[in-house]
Amino acid sequence: MKKLALPLALVFATGALAAAQAPAPKPADTTATEARKPAKTHKFDTEIVSADVEKKMVTYKTPAGDKSAPVGPLAMYRLKKVKAGDKVTLTCKDGATPEECAEVSFIKVAEPPAAASPAAPKS
Repeated sequence: MKKLALPLALVFATGALAAAQAPAPKPADTTATEARKPAKTHKFDTEIVSADVEKKMVTYKTPAGDKSAPVGPLAMYRLKKVKAGDKVTLTCKDGATPEECAEVSFIKVAEPPAAASPAAPKS
């Protein structure tokens, strides 16, 4: 029994010594954590001027004039369904300035006003 205890203790001591001498992990790179932050976005209501599915671009009206922006993968499904003249709400990733649209990340088509519901029958 004593013959087994000494080599076993030696193995555990060697393992503990190796763990104590292991190099400390390097601090995380700050640029990598900044890259994982979600992009800032803004929403605005507008009217579609044109939607180009092949080029993945949408042109929309702004008070300053018509602007174009690339369309992201989540918005591509809706881009296929919108047409010129549709009223939409665009969610854009901020570009160099918050007003600039670097990429359209979501398109929400405005619902037409509901038709007047028929009056409920009187009892």
